Amino acid sequence: MRRASRRQRWHTSFPFAFLPGGKAVAATSWNRLDVFDLTSGKVLTEREPDLDYFQGRLIPSPSGRWLVADGWVWHPVGVPRVFDVDTWLRDGGDPPYQDLADRFYAWDQPITWVTPHVVAVQRIGEDDEEMIDGVELYAVPGGRPMEPFAGPVGPMWGHEGLLYVAGADGLEVWDPERGARIGLVSGFRPTAHRDGTFVSLNDGVLDSFSFD
Repeated sequence: MRRASRRQRWHTSFPFAFLPGGKAVAATSWNRLDVFDLTSGKVLTEREPDLDYFQGRLIPSPSGRWLVADGWVWHPVGVPRVFDVDTWLRDGGDPPYQDLADRFYAWDQPITWVTPHVVAVQRIGEDDEEMIDGVELYAVPGGRPMEPFAGPVGPMWGHEGLLYVAGADGLEVWDPERGARIGLVSGFRPTAHRDGTFVSLNDGVLDSFSFD
């Protein structure tokens, strides 16, 4: 039996993401995702839901081929799950998927794509109360675990093979292959990123920083 001090989580971020080609994917039930054509509003994935999985935040890969969900299963176990969007849209039915890990009582963690085929999930370990700060890496397709590294804490984004983390001291730059922090933009803690540009909204002023 788990200790009474166990931190409880009973929610996830709402599952929604834009996909290439004028499409979007969203939860239409607690255990169901559907893809929509944004031009016509047509549902492209109609079928009966058959997943025992509480959908969470959705993060598409850079190409849109893959979609990682930060959801969970009872009771309760965080399960980062990667869906194959291309096969789903081509063949119909429930989306084919690969589970990356079982993380007891741990979900709603920072997750991003380091490259089109590598997913980074923050915190290392299999149990919420015993995890350490850092990043686990998984190869896609297949879900093969790669070498984790300790350190990063905070919202994060991937860009050209590096990880960018809004840490306590500012925007940190991490090299996943070396497991080392290689840069810091002191005092700048962004809330969004696109194509190498990071932005932060402070008192109505939009600040930005670009590495390109």
